[in-house]
Amino acid sequence: MASYLDELFHTARHLIPVLDGQRPNQTHHLEAAKTRSDSPESWPDVAELIASLHHTINKAHPETGAPYWRIRSWGLLCWQPIYLALICVYHLRAVPSNIATIKQKQVGEMVCGYQLADDQWLDQSSHEALIAHLGEGLHRLFQSYQSELIVQQGGRPILYQALLADQLIETMLYLQSYVQQQDQQNHHHFDLTAEYLLWADVLGLPTKALQRLQIDQTSQGPQFVRQTCCLHFRREEGNFCASCPKTNKPKKNKVL
Repeated sequence: MASYLDELFHTARHLIPVLDGQRPNQTHHLEAAKTRSDSPESWPDVAELIASLHHTINKAHPETGAPYWRIRSWGLLCWQPIYLALICVYHLRAVPSNIATIKQKQVGEMVCGYQLADDQWLDQSSHEALIAHLGEGLHRLFQSYQSELIVQQGGRPILYQALLADQLIETMLYLQSYVQQQDQQNHHHFDLTAEYLLWADVLGLPTKALQRLQIDQTSQGPQFVRQTCCLHFRREEGNFCASCPKTNKPKKNKVL
């Protein structure tokens, strides 16, 4: 019988191929990652990873400026842990106790690939308890990223928390159909607003981001306008994102 960690690796890789996990000292699956050896040096600590990201993004997009470099770095640091957390809670219905020890790999301008060791998993608990348990580890992880990012690149905690809130909601929306399928199999109903509030409570995130979650009048599906701007438009080839707050003004009705 596969372990929860093996199931996490398999499910994450199936959803997004570059969301590729391994145990310590295990050969990495990503061909792109094999451009660097899988020695301990290729799995940097937090300070090294943030410094490397800053150097790479700065060199690739010097025209964007420091605000873009720090916002891009933050998003890259957080995206894999967010996906893994949602997979654990809504698919595996079991959560690891060591998510705060995750190591991540940089490949070019991306962060893709992660390392997580076997550990105890919580599986005989309520849905709320799973989120609380995993959320505590995530909170420690994100706090370590935020503290080091502020030291190296500046920025205010309120900015990083608002960015994380937007990123979490967007990821939940992206995975909504998958999560709903799992919920139907387990006779549960997925309420995105209620679920976000559970995560926001343990992660210390603002809840006003939910005011920007609405029903699209054309598709009748959920639509989200970010509170924060990723500044992608500052890149030479960049443009405004579909959910950019600079080009979208959320209506005051039909809030989910």
